[in-house]
Parts: sequence; C-alpha cells; structure tokens
Amino acid sequence: MDIKLKLFAIGLLAVMCHNLISAQNRLEQKIFFTAPPAYSLRFVDAAKQLDVPAIGLPVITTEIDSFSIDMKAFFNRIQQYDFVIFSSRKAIDAFIYHLPTDTIRRMSILRNTPCIAIGQDNDYLQEKTGIIPCLFASEASPMGIVTALKSRNISGKKVAVLAPQVIDVEEPFVVPQFVAALKQAGMETDRINAYRTFPLY
Repeated sequence: MDIKLKLFAIGLLAVMCHNLISAQNRLEQKIFFTAPPAYSLRFVDAAKQLDVPAIGLPVITTEIDSFSIDMKAFFNRIQQYDFVIFSSRKAIDAFIYHLPTDTIRRMSILRNTPCIAIGQDNDYLQEKTGIIPCLFASEASPMGIVTALKSRNISGKKVAVLAPQVIDVEEPFVVPQFVAALKQAGMETDRINAYRTFPLY
C-alpha cells in the first residue's frame, strides 16, 4: 500500500476513534440542576427535549410564609407604588396567596396595579391573575427590565421588588444587583420579602 494512502487510513481511523470516544463521553455526561424543585423539573424537561441527560437534584427549596408581616405591610401600601416587579414565579404565587380576601379590594388591586415579570413569567402572571403586564422587556432578565424601564421617565418613581428572603445560604448576586440597578436608575426601590428560600439539607 502506498505510504500516503497508509497515512490517510491511519488519520481517518484516528478521527473515527476520537469521534466515537467523544460521543460516548457525551452519553455518559449528565447535567445536574440544583435549583428549587419546581425549577429543576422544568430544566430537566427542557434538557430532555434536547436529548441532553439531566438530573434534578435540588439543594434549596422555597416556601410561602402564611403569616408574612412584610407582605401584609406591602398590600397596605400597594397603591403607593408605580410598579410592582416579580423576581420569579414563586413571587407571583406569594402575591396571589396574600391578596386581600375582601372582593372589592382584591379586584381593585388586580385591575390597578402596574406589574412587571421576567420573560415567560409574564404569561404566568396573566394566566393566574388576569393582570396584563405594563412592560415587556426584550431581554428576559432582571437587567433587561432595568434597560426597558430606562426608556421611560422613571426618575423618582417608586417600585416594589417581590423577591425571596434568603436564609442560611449565600444569596446569588442577581436580586441585589437588580435592586441596586433600579436605584441607580433613579427609582425609589423597596425590596419585599415575598417568600423564603433555604437549604434542603
């Protein structure tokens, strides 16, 4: 066999072996999602649709505080806010849970509160409450909301950010950075502890 042909055959075999090993490694690799249970399930389902092996292994969980003083105080002054922003679906759930039982007041809040959520959470908000969000950011992230708000006259406007109270674990930078960015944009910003996040183990 010609030496060039031999070298070509060896090179082709090496490439085939490399691809086979890489494919096997990809099959053996798994992604672990450590987000709260509800989010882990959603991430695992999304990964499966892409044929990516994934396992939900939540290390933190969330719960709504039935007797939240913060949420009671928030609803007592909700009419003061120009915007109410939900940092997550759990924040929306907490908002719904703590809505006043008085029908007239409840309906007034649902009809008159300018609300903003993140990405597809806007659909969730509308589905669960009937509220049509007052702003849809082109970038589905907290900082995308800040960018969208900056296009309006927001200086001096008052905003409530419904977010988790993080217990016994270091808080990710996302919400604190979001609150800081809203303040830097000139908004009077109140962070409301809408629910609790804490370790499972």
